Amino acid sequence: MKQNKIISLGAVAIALIAVIGMAGASYAASAVSQDNTVVKAAITDEMRSSKKEMDAKRAEMETKMKAIESALAANDYNAWVTAVGADSDEAKKVTADKFSLLIQAYNLEQEAKAKFDQAKQIRENLGLTGPESGKKFGPHKGRGPVRGLKLEQAPSDGSQNATVQSK
Repeated sequence: MKQNKIISLGAVAIALIAVIGMAGASYAASAVSQDNTVVKAAITDEMRSSKKEMDAKRAEMETKMKAIESALAANDYNAWVTAVGADSDEAKKVTADKFSLLIQAYNLEQEAKAKFDQAKQIRENLGLTGPESGKKFGPHKGRGPVRGLKLEQAPSDGSQNATVQSK
């Protein structure tokens, strides 16, 4: 009889310890969950703030680029200096005397863009659109050299066949 009471008391004590342990674990999990929720909310707020800052910087940069573009298109040195900033490296390198060279480079870039757009239109008219239409020539299709190979000797006959050796 005495032995049954001891076993019963032992079982009650184990059950009580288990209940207390589960309650503690539940409380800890709840606290962690609440902490995670707080952390997630803080991260989300920070991400929203960062996105707003990035959007503001992007808008500022776009405005600056439009001002630079307008100044170059108008061949207006003073407007260009204002757009890039009088203390910028660009303004220090391109003086009023050298601005005509910058305008020349700008005009060449505009011509190149127009020619590229024309070439793109021709490719589209031929039905050469999509990822396959831009493949480059050569053994690597514009992806660069194969890893593990190095150029051993350049051809002297002007051909494109070079000797390669595995590393």
